[in-house]
Amino acid sequence: MALGLLSSPGTAALLLALLDNGVPYVAPENSDYKFVPSLVASDPDVAITADPDTPNQFDVTIPAGDISLGVIFTAQATAPDGSIATGTLTIPFAPQPQQFTIKITQTA
Repeated sequence: MALGLLSSPGTAALLLALLDNGVPYVAPENSDYKFVPSLVASDPDVAITADPDTPNQFDVTIPAGDISLGVIFTAQATAPDGSIATGTLTIPFAPQPQQFTIKITQTA
């Protein structure tokens, strides 16, 4: 699937980063701050799991038959100053290919 689109069924990986005035935040050497983001989806059928191998990455699974037009992801984490930092990303679903079928009806 192309970046910027999701499909049903389908998967994606989303990497989260804390920004400080638009620049990736790097904690000072002696800081005990740890970036621990959470991620939720507007579509309750979308499954989100933390990637066990890549810090701050979440794996997303779109189930077969999901008829949503897209999904809005919302991330949240506590910033080093104690405030709550948030971010959103909207990803549309790719158009479904036409699927032609034939209906057979008994008429006599």
